[in-house]
Amino acid sequence: TQHSVLLIESNAKETEVYSELIREMGDCKIDAISGLGGSYDWIAKSNYQRIVIDVSSLKSDGLLLLEKVRRISSETSVILISERPSVDEAVASIKLGAEDYFQKPLNLEKFKMAVKRGLDKSVVFSENSGASTYLHLIQACQVISGSLETSKIFNIIQSYFAQELGSNFSAIYTMHEGRPVRVSESLVEDKPD
Repeated sequence: TQHSVLLIESNAKETEVYSELIREMGDCKIDAISGLGGSYDWIAKSNYQRIVIDVSSLKSDGLLLLEKVRRISSETSVILISERPSVDEAVASIKLGAEDYFQKPLNLEKFKMAVKRGLDKSVVFSENSGASTYLHLIQACQVISGSLETSKIFNIIQSYFAQELGSNFSAIYTMHEGRPVRVSESLVEDKPD
C-alpha cells in the first residue's frame, strides 16, 4: 500500500533529500509545503500517516503547529527536525506526541529508521481497529498531559470529543451554586469526513 507523507520544509534542497530518504523506506506519496496557513483541517482529510516538520524553517512556533496537528490527526506520526535544538523544545515535543526529534545535520540512518517505524505503525494499526482506537486514546491523553493551560486543555478535550462523536459543536459546563455554567464551547466549521 502507498503511504501518504507531508513534508513541511522551506529549503528546496533539503526537501529533496528528505523526500529521497522517505521513499527509500516505502512506497510513499509525498506532499511538500513550505508552511501552513490558518486552517489545519485539510491535514486530517488528507489522511497522512507521517508528517515531517523542519521547525527551523517555519516562521511560526513549531510546538504550536505540532499541538494542532496532533489534535486534528492524532494517529499521524510526527517527526520534528531543528537546526537550533534545545532540551526544553525536545522534551515539550515528545510530551505533545512527536515520535522523534532530530538535530541538524541529520543522522540519515536514524532518520530513515524513524520514518520506517512510523510507516510500519500505520500499517499495523490500520489493520486492527480495536488497537487503533486504543492508540488514539493514548495519544489524546499524551497531548492533553503536555498542556498546562486550562483553556488549552478544554480545547483539546473538545476537539477529541467532537472527532470521536462526529459532532460539529461541543461545550464544557461546570456547576456553580447548583446551576450549570458554560466554561468553554467549540464549533467545528469544517469537520473531516
